[in-house]
Amino acid sequence: MAGLMLPTWFLSMWISNTATTAMMAPIANAILLQLKETEDMYKNCKNNYICNNDGYNNYGY
Repeated sequence: MAGLMLPTWFLSMWISNTATTAMMAPIANAILLQLKETEDMYKNCKNNYICNNDGYNNYGY
């Protein structure tokens, strides 16, 4: 959360709060989408083994 708050604070010193919010909203949206995709990938893994990026189990090999 601090990763979004600090850049927002820093940018707000030079540009308006509205412009800062408009600039940070797509960044926050991209972060949330990535978190959702990662959560879905791990929910689809079978048996709680280590999964690769495709969602298939590699059983730690």
